[in-house]
Amino acid sequence: MFEKYKKFLYAEEHKETEFHTYDRWWFVFPNDYGASVIRYKGASGAGYNKNLPYDLATLYKYESDIEITYDTPVTKNTIRYLDEAGVEKYLDIIRKLRKDGTMNSKTKKNNVDEIEQLKRNLYSYEFFKRKIKILYTNKIVDIMCELEGLCQKHQDNRGGRASARAYRDKKNALITEKEKIEKDMIDSVAYKITSQIDSVLQKLSDSDKELIREKFFYEKSYSDIAKELFISKSVVIDRVDSILRKMIKIIKKP
Repeated sequence: MFEKYKKFLYAEEHKETEFHTYDRWWFVFPNDYGASVIRYKGASGAGYNKNLPYDLATLYKYESDIEITYDTPVTKNTIRYLDEAGVEKYLDIIRKLRKDGTMNSKTKKNNVDEIEQLKRNLYSYEFFKRKIKILYTNKIVDIMCELEGLCQKHQDNRGGRASARAYRDKKNALITEKEKIEKDMIDSVAYKITSQIDSVLQKLSDSDKELIREKFFYEKSYSDIAKELFISKSVVIDRVDSILRKMIKIIKKP
């Protein structure tokens, strides 16, 4: 785990609590900055994602102690929901900080924050799609079916003015309800995220699109994908990272 940074390992621990089990590593670099990395295992609930099990916080090493610090350009809070590749990106940024905590002009975060957020959105894509169907799409379909039945009933049973007024009122009420549900759907975070992802995926090549699906929609590990493609895990990580950067550029393009 994090072989590239093994020589900077300051301490580590394995802990089991009533709620979850976790591994923790403390890394300290020659610039006296470092990171606390926690990997949760076997946890459950809203605060855990099995595909993004790592949390990271920036550290500073004093003469006799190390403490979490948010006084760097890296992060102003604990970074949650990272995978191994994401952790290594942040470790590399922290390693390159100057002694005073500022970032070297040659060091760029290279959209790391945006890429990690995109990963979270991609992993949430299928969940959001199901949520949209349950909360909005199914209700819209039900209303459309009800409207169709109402129209058919009105045509089959033509009554007087009272009947026509009742039909018109019911129809308008259903149309208003449908429009409200559609507006709520369009305004929802789930719809905005999935629509953005759908739009970006259309602009990717078939091979890039398939790799994104394998990694994030089917939730395959980098190792499993590497075995299927007969390439190394590091090549898969680099390819996924390259596609994610391409997706960020598409998202940002006016």
